Amino acid sequence: MFKQRIIPTCSKERYERTSKINREEENETSEREPINQEPAQRNEPTTQPVPPIQEPVEQPVQDPQQRETVPPTTNQPAQEPTIAPPEQPETTPNQGTTLDPTRFIFASTEPYPEITNAYPSMYEVKLIKWQTASRDSEMSAVATYMYQSYILQDEYPLIADTLKQIAIVEMRHLDLLSEAIVDFGGNPNLTDGRGNVWTGRNILQIRNPREILLADIRGEEKAIRDYQIAASKTCNASLAALFERIIIDEQDHIIILNELLSTL
Repeated sequence: MFKQRIIPTCSKERYERTSKINREEENETSEREPINQEPAQRNEPTTQPVPPIQEPVEQPVQDPQQRETVPPTTNQPAQEPTIAPPEQPETTPNQGTTLDPTRFIFASTEPYPEITNAYPSMYEVKLIKWQTASRDSEMSAVATYMYQSYILQDEYPLIADTLKQIAIVEMRHLDLLSEAIVDFGGNPNLTDGRGNVWTGRNILQIRNPREILLADIRGEEKAIRDYQIAASKTCNASLAALFERIIIDEQDHIIILNELLSTL
């Protein structure tokens, strides 16, 4: 058997102190010494910084009806708004807007001269009858103008009424010439002084309005020439004056007919 070592009390206390000191020094030494082992490094994946997500900014939605288009700014001066012309009233075809039969002068205001110093003369009677009842006479003018007014009454009422007024003046000429035939001892029986009786075949039967007016103008021009010839042939001054007075009316009729023609 082992024998237990007996340590004296003083020695035992010194031993314990020494042991305690040694232990404390060992602990301090272990704490001071650096640790050579490095901890294993972890291969952690490197992550890039993620930029912050920008949320879309909501734009205010405009009502399509409230959207206004802004015209591009230019240096041109502002144009004044154009004003549409007033609508013209509808007119009947080929009547024009200036035709007013009431302003026409169908006969001159100059009075017709009276026949004086009349004596029986077959020469004067034949001269007057040719202007009264021949193919291009006052009787033909009256009948032709009335016929034309009837033809044009429905489609061209203003022209028809104007031609009727001209016919009334031509009827007045026919009346004056018939009285002059009686004054010179003749018979106003609608003959032309050459044995021909006036007939309806002398009426110019045209239905086209433009052709009617052109024919009427030619008829009035021929009548003027015939009256000029008759005035130069008669031996009676009052009869010559009557022929010349009728010419004035025929000239007015040409003016009227030309104005009617301009409306077509």
